[in-house]
Amino acid sequence: MTIDASGPWWRGTEARDLLAYLEAFASERQSRSIDAFRVAICPCGSKAFLLEGDPAEQAVRRTCLNCGTEHLILDCEERWEEATPVRCRCVECACEVHELAVGYTFDKKGEVARVYAGVRCVNCGTMGCFANWAIDQMPSKHLLDLA
Repeated sequence: MTIDASGPWWRGTEARDLLAYLEAFASERQSRSIDAFRVAICPCGSKAFLLEGDPAEQAVRRTCLNCGTEHLILDCEERWEEATPVRCRCVECACEVHELAVGYTFDKKGEVARVYAGVRCVNCGTMGCFANWAIDQMPSKHLLDLA
């Protein structure tokens, strides 16, 4: 686990580095802290994905680079049909292959209040937040298993 935050973009060496990145992102933008964190892993064991999504519609889909399995993350199934997805590309090198991790913030009742879909480019390590949105449907703890 090595993070370089000295340049214009944070860089990490593994998906777990996204926790520190998402902590800083959530704190800076919403004055929140990450209460739970999950790295996306395909049932085949791969952590490398093509990602596409529509942050405005709060919908993200990951496609496993190894086996081709597609998975809509979190609670976005009903919004996917309305989405106009764009492919996630690294802001530094334009690579389309990323690791994905989701940071969760909880409300006072312990339900998921907001989610942050963090990405790390597998080519150059650049990290970013591809999408984030508030969760308004309760109960919401099941989202912890849907990264």
